[in-house]
Amino acid sequence: MNPHLKSGLFFLGLLLLILVFVDFMITTGLKSSDMRDMNRVNKAANKEYVPQIAVFGSSVSEMGIKSYRIQQQTGLSVFNFSFSGTRYIQYRGLIRKLNAEKEGTRIVILAETYFSFTPVKALTAFENYLPYLTDERIYNPLYQIQPELVWKSKWVPFYKFAWVPHTYYLYSLNGWSRILNPDTRVDTLLGWTPVNRGWEVDQDEQLRKAKYFEVKIDTGIVKDYVNCIRELKAAGRTVILILPPIYTEISKKITDFSPIRKTLSSIGNAEKVPFWDFTSSQICDDKSLFYNSNHLNVTGATLFSGMIADSINQLLGPESGGFKPE
Repeated sequence: MNPHLKSGLFFLGLLLLILVFVDFMITTGLKSSDMRDMNRVNKAANKEYVPQIAVFGSSVSEMGIKSYRIQQQTGLSVFNFSFSGTRYIQYRGLIRKLNAEKEGTRIVILAETYFSFTPVKALTAFENYLPYLTDERIYNPLYQIQPELVWKSKWVPFYKFAWVPHTYYLYSLNGWSRILNPDTRVDTLLGWTPVNRGWEVDQDEQLRKAKYFEVKIDTGIVKDYVNCIRELKAAGRTVILILPPIYTEISKKITDFSPIRKTLSSIGNAEKVPFWDFTSSQICDDKSLFYNSNHLNVTGATLFSGMIADSINQLLGPESGGFKPE
């Protein structure tokens, strides 16, 4: 063999080994990260934390459902697995992953909003799911949304390095920090992302200029959603459907919430699961409880989460062990 070719192959092989090692180290770090959505993906996919009450949803519930408020009032452990900008059709694999754990979770709250059953053609923060593409329950829902990207990221060596954002590596460094110093960080917020500010100054103007839009419901997504509910119930879990509060001007002037309300109500009746609609509650009329038209601030989240906790205690009855704080 030509000595130059032999030398080139040797260095190529060495480079590949280095890349494989680097990939392994990055992935290992990611699986231990507790930063933002990566934390939530890890908690569900690794079964690192299996709460008695698991909350799934988008940013509406990520900011709006205060986990430890519910935990305090019900006496049940809670974790908020909600993902900003993400719909059920993307994170459904994580619900099924959590459901595979026989013990632990008693209640699964599915918090929806007007876009919950709208088709989506692009993944949100796909990089957070990369360490778990070998799990078919997680891989398949992602593949159905953006097949080429997901397939290449799984099967083409190092392809992901061409597109992942810089946060991918920051999360890995954070994970290694936790591996080396496991007691350095504790998620006291239990997945909740608080926003401690009042109504943003430009929101009234944005609402005034906003154009009317129609809430769309994809029947294929609804069918999958119903199947997921049935799987959770078959595993002995209580499923609760929730529509969180939204500032009243949205539902009065910008869109009609009837399609999502009717869909969830129909699902609740057919599958015999509670559906709690808070989009007409008094919270919705109080601008001071929101920081924008879709998201509650800390004050609003505290009030709303107390309402959820009260409803859970009523649903489970005295035998639930729930209690009210003094």
